[in-house]
Amino acid sequence: MVRVRRYFPSTCPRTVRSPQKNCGSESAVVRDRPPHNTGLRLSPYRFRVIHRPGKTNPADYLSRHTGDTPTDDDRSSRVAEDYINMVTDCSVPKTMTLSEIREATRADSTLQQLQRMIHNGRWTDDSDDLRQYKHVFAELSTCDDIILRGTQIVIPPSLQQRVIDLAHEGHQGIVKTKALLRTKVYFPSIDRMAEQTVKQCIACQANTPEKHMEPLQMTELPPGPWQNLSVDFCGPFPNGQYLLCLMDDYSRFCFAEPVASTAAKAVIGLPVLDHILSSTGNIQELRSDNGPPFSSHEFAQFAKYYGFRHRRVTPLWPRGNGEIERFMRTITKSLRAAVVEGKCFKQHLHSFLRAYRSTPQSTTQKSPYLALQDHFGQDCQNRWNKANLQLPLIK
Repeated sequence: MVRVRRYFPSTCPRTVRSPQKNCGSESAVVRDRPPHNTGLRLSPYRFRVIHRPGKTNPADYLSRHTGDTPTDDDRSSRVAEDYINMVTDCSVPKTMTLSEIREATRADSTLQQLQRMIHNGRWTDDSDDLRQYKHVFAELSTCDDIILRGTQIVIPPSLQQRVIDLAHEGHQGIVKTKALLRTKVYFPSIDRMAEQTVKQCIACQANTPEKHMEPLQMTELPPGPWQNLSVDFCGPFPNGQYLLCLMDDYSRFCFAEPVASTAAKAVIGLPVLDHILSSTGNIQELRSDNGPPFSSHEFAQFAKYYGFRHRRVTPLWPRGNGEIERFMRTITKSLRAAVVEGKCFKQHLHSFLRAYRSTPQSTTQKSPYLALQDHFGQDCQNRWNKANLQLPLIK
């Protein structure tokens, strides 16, 4: 009724032209109200209906000008229909019926011989074609010229690829396609054919993301303890703190010092690394990622001051520093479990480090504590020892 109010104001009469001849006359004003609700809604409006033929009525244009209709001989009118028929016939696998399986089974000589042996109840033919059914012979049965393995239909060779295409109609992966096949059918080499079909499906290969990783190159074990070390930050933890994790690549002896920030000044300004190196001696190489704390000028000056080589791994490649990354995953799991159990964070950290340092490692067959004892049996390495100064011989 909103449109009616727009075109038929109640103040002045309007004229409606219609192609129906019995709708009214040009001079007659329609005063008879239609019945029911429509009449009640149109009662406030004054209008008259007059007849105008459709050929002169602008509102009847589309029904009389439908455009040129293509003929049956026009090739362009059949292109779309022929293309749809081709896709339907070639791309979509046809449905398979039991009658087709029955006829294909009767036409296959190998399955006919297998049926005779099933009826006799004993294995009599050991040819190459039948040998592939020998391991499931006790499960085979026949029903109306169709061979069954339990509740699975044995598909003749002529229909096997068609069954695979039906199972792969939804473009599922290898595992799902095999699972769908096993619910209904069976034939020898069903898994191999399913794998080949999925791997040769161009649509699946074009839309399956794959990540090809470079071959892993193992890092050589250092010649002795406390020479090459790895460092990284772990966290943040629920208490807002981070852990500065330091591990010896040879003995796997580890340190985990709580810090409030990952900034270089918070680690170097507060003598965290300095405290560790002063307790265990100087090192030859320190490996880290390319994070801001280790790429800063302060850390470069710190490495130059102590005289060790700072080795940074490939950017965005955590596997380059995999030993410390794996250690951080282990300690993160342990500390988060301690928070869930309501234990003290620092106390559980010390308990974890005590247990980790006492557990034998697969590389050295020793615990990190015992492997590091070889280092403490010699003089402590400091900045003076790094110079390798030797006094001249006195003759």
